[in-house]
Amino acid sequence: MQAHDLAELAALFAVHSEQLVETDAAAMNGMLTTYWKSSRCRLDRWCRSLASAAKRSNSGPWTEDEISIFEEILVAEVLTRVVTALAAVHDEHYAASESAPVARNIFNAHVDIRRRAIALVVAPHRDEEQAYDLLALRRQCDRWSDLLLAYLMPLIRVGEFAADSSRVGDFAYDAREHLHSGAASDMAVTMIVAGLRSSLTRLSESNPANDDLNLEIATALVGSFSPEVFDSHGHLRSNWFDRLRKVPPDSPANLAKLWHLTPHGPHDGPRAPRRRW
Repeated sequence: MQAHDLAELAALFAVHSEQLVETDAAAMNGMLTTYWKSSRCRLDRWCRSLASAAKRSNSGPWTEDEISIFEEILVAEVLTRVVTALAAVHDEHYAASESAPVARNIFNAHVDIRRRAIALVVAPHRDEEQAYDLLALRRQCDRWSDLLLAYLMPLIRVGEFAADSSRVGDFAYDAREHLHSGAASDMAVTMIVAGLRSSLTRLSESNPANDDLNLEIATALVGSFSPEVFDSHGHLRSNWFDRLRKVPPDSPANLAKLWHLTPHGPHDGPRAPRRRW
């Protein structure tokens, strides 16, 4: 599963956050257990990959596989920020302090990994065009994170999870308008996902570095919510979500067969022009 698919999942969760925080404590704890385990494994892989990249020659362009790692770290952070904010909302809703600490642990580690990745990207004697593209992608991901967090502002203060808390406030007015009805929320999801697919252009031709763990994370998140919640909104009942929710959590061998296509089709077509944002 691509990190870009996780960003789309973040959009669905953010817009429908008010319904999703009703998840009971047992389901949330089960989700966070798998989320934490898979995320920690992914963080460990990222650490090893960055260490290997740092030991390589400190001049010249990055390889496609290295670009794929940088890209995955940046794009996956959108979901990490949203999940952490949702966990904090869930704790506040139930007057507890169980979900947010677990999610914050992953969030803080992810932010640290992102800093290390960017330090490598901007190191002297590296390819300037690659650095420009990756820094542009970072800015895009930060803006998308802040836009999605704006949908949680009616529920909790999200400043600590934002890339730019003032920008979240700027997005909040439009976000409130999108939450007035189920139809408005569905339309917001449609527009946001279209924007994500258009703007977060893939920079690497390589296969995702951690597609198995990305899928485990997505499966855990979707599986924690009851079917009734998904039935109430058309987008949450999409074929992609039906398939994702039904993946057995203890059968990783079957994942490749179930997920031979991403939600919006294969990525083997012509690449879109890179956007300078």
